[in-house]
Amino acid sequence: MKKALLTLFIAISVTVLGGCSEITFQSDTSSEESTEEQNDLITVTLSLGGGQISDNYENPISLDKGDQLYELPSIKKEGYTFKGWYTHETRMNTEFDHNKPLTEDLILYARFDKDDAYEIALITYESTVNDGNYNQLAWEGVKAYAEEHNRTYKYYIPELLTKNGFLDSIATAIENGAKVIVTPSFLFEETIYEAQDLYPKITFILIDGTPHSAGYEYKTNDNVYTIFYSEVQAGFLAGYAAVKEGFTELGFIGGLEIPPIINYVQGFVQGADYAANEMGLADHSITVRYSYVCGFLPSDTIVSANHLYNLGTELIFTAAGGGDLSVVSEAEDFNGYVITPDVDGTTMSQTVMSSAIKEIGNSVYGALTEHYNGTSLVYKTGERTILDVTNNGVGLVLDRFHTFTEDEYEVIYSKLQDNQDSIRTNLVTDYTVEMIDLDTSKVIIEER
Repeated sequence: MKKALLTLFIAISVTVLGGCSEITFQSDTSSEESTEEQNDLITVTLSLGGGQISDNYENPISLDKGDQLYELPSIKKEGYTFKGWYTHETRMNTEFDHNKPLTEDLILYARFDKDDAYEIALITYESTVNDGNYNQLAWEGVKAYAEEHNRTYKYYIPELLTKNGFLDSIATAIENGAKVIVTPSFLFEETIYEAQDLYPKITFILIDGTPHSAGYEYKTNDNVYTIFYSEVQAGFLAGYAAVKEGFTELGFIGGLEIPPIINYVQGFVQGADYAANEMGLADHSITVRYSYVCGFLPSDTIVSANHLYNLGTELIFTAAGGGDLSVVSEAEDFNGYVITPDVDGTTMSQTVMSSAIKEIGNSVYGALTEHYNGTSLVYKTGERTILDVTNNGVGLVLDRFHTFTEDEYEVIYSKLQDNQDSIRTNLVTDYTVEMIDLDTSKVIIEER
């Protein structure tokens, strides 16, 4: 009997111990399974962006890890059209993929387009659009195209004239319905480098610049037009006209020794030499004195301009940004003349004889035409578009000339367009070529 009780006790003890062991194990298993069940649940939170959702729609949404979320609600927002759900609050390239299995908690952002949307936008790089410069000319191109083709348009002045300020204005323009955004300066290069990836469904038109990072890594996506102009040909026309007008003592002031400015002076010298040859002038009868002043402020150019006019220079072609103002001021003091670059500067002073202009408004109009019609052979996204005389991309302002006539201008312009006697293709356009290596029998070139 004692033996039986002992056996029973041991059996019970083992059972109890086994039971305790099982209970403990099962309890741990239950806890782990509970945790695993929680880990297998995905929470999707809908950020409504001011919109309204049906009261009986679950938010947040719970579903199993690995599931797909096929059905999401359309929501209403007064004055807006709902466009869909995105995984990033501002980036356009993050539209939610319903077919992708969910692996982690997620916030989805509602996106809207304003009902009174502005389809074409321009972002200024100054606090005004009426600057008589790139902003205004690009805006005129936007306005002309939009009004002729019944497109809505608007310009935006950034609160901060920085990359982040530009990006904020781009985001605002897109929120207001922009599909095409014009940025009219090389100052937007870093901005568009980022924006082209952030908003791949938006088309950007960048004037006189190539998208690059702060570390000068260059990249132009297929949603970006980059538009440049032939400074060599514009400079050629300026030099040609100056000599035809009767000037023989010429000057050039550049802000920095950089490719577009070098190309301006290269063209200026070659144009002067070509005109002198046409006129049968003696060798070395034209002098071109040039200098780079290492800056774009009025204070950077005043000494150089004063020096050149003191040497007997009659006309200076200046490409020094804000420094052009001092060149004009010195011209007034010395009864000299000036040719300005890029845009029409003749309103600055009566001393501004002409301007070697880039047809910025026309090029914006052309890029917009290509974007909407897709028929242009000139403008292409993802690569540089260089406009020149063959597509009327550069030219001269003629109002102030006394001797050089409009007919003469049309003749030389047509020669360049048609490349008569290889005049256009013979132009030196390589900015690495030294000035002294230019083949100019009629022009003496002096660096000052």
